[in-house]
Parts: sequence; C-alpha cells; structure tokens
Amino acid sequence: MSEINLNNLATKDDVKSLDSKFNGLSSKVSELDAKVERLINSFFELDKKIDKVDEKHDKQFNQVLDSADKQIKILEEMRAELAAHNATYIRHDEKIEQHEKVLDDHEKRIKVLELKPT
Repeated sequence: MSEINLNNLATKDDVKSLDSKFNGLSSKVSELDAKVERLINSFFELDKKIDKVDEKHDKQFNQVLDSADKQIKILEEMRAELAAHNATYIRHDEKIEQHEKVLDDHEKRIKVLELKPT
C-alpha cells in the first residue's frame, strides 16, 4: 500500500473536484433509485395480472370439474339403471326357459295322446 502523505492538505479545488464527482454519483444513485422504483411498480402490476389469471383459471377449472361431476353422476345413474334392466332381462330369460320346458312337455303329451288309438 502506498503511504498517505498528511503534509499535503486539501485545497478548495480538491474539495470542488470531489464535490463534482459526488454530485455525479448522487445523480446516478437517484437514477438507479428511480429505475428500482419503476421495477418494483412493474412487479406489483405483474403480480396483480397473475392473480387475475389465477382467479380466472380457478373459475374455469371449477366449471370443468362441476361439469365432469354432473356427467359422472349421469353415468352412475345410467349404470344403475342398466344393472336393473339386465336383472329384469335375466329374470325374463329364466321365465321364457321355464315356459319353453312346459310347452315342450305339453307338446310331448299331445303327441302321445294323438298316437293313442281311440
């Protein structure tokens, strides 16, 4: 490090020179402050816009979910109704089979009766 010579005192010109340098720095700091302030304001505006988009997205997503819930409910009702119909058809098939057996028995009896001589 270089040693500071304390024998040389600052002159008015030195102080003016430093003052002009500090004024230049002061104006640059002020400019930076203004830029930072604008950036902060821009961030707040962006944050507001993002919040609006989030709200809109949530609303639309909820509408989609509500619609899907309604469709699921309809499908569940249709499935239950289909199961009931299938059970009914199975019972009908069983009854038809029973009636066919009885009919076959009757046809056999009629043939036997027709074949008997009177």
